[in-house]
Amino acid sequence: MTVSGGTATIDVEIFSEADMSNIRLQVIIVQSMIEYSSPPGTNGETHFPFVARHALPSITGENLTLTANQTITRNYTQDVSSLPADKLYAVVFIETLNNTRPARTIVQAAKSHAIIAPSLDIQTT
Repeated sequence: MTVSGGTATIDVEIFSEADMSNIRLQVIIVQSMIEYSSPPGTNGETHFPFVARHALPSITGENLTLTANQTITRNYTQDVSSLPADKLYAVVFIETLNNTRPARTIVQAAKSHAIIAPSLDIQTT
């Protein structure tokens, strides 16, 4: 995941060694920690680790069908200008969508910390 100009870009590459159907790709932008000086709620908590901030392309993810030896890529962008870029990372996982128990199984997962593009202040005289 890269963050530049307030936009997060996440590039996902998936390779499958076997045929896989009825699976879903989930891409989540996570903030490592949110801290408040006083509790925002009634339980007294002021530290909130691992907060899911955005789900891409939506909270329901993307259903996939893969054939053996197939590689697919997905590219996502998200406005994160209101979030602290240095505390963001992406979590990507593929889950099965079985209707039997276990209802869902995560078959692969990965995470990537944000690479923050430097901002340049170029002035001409």
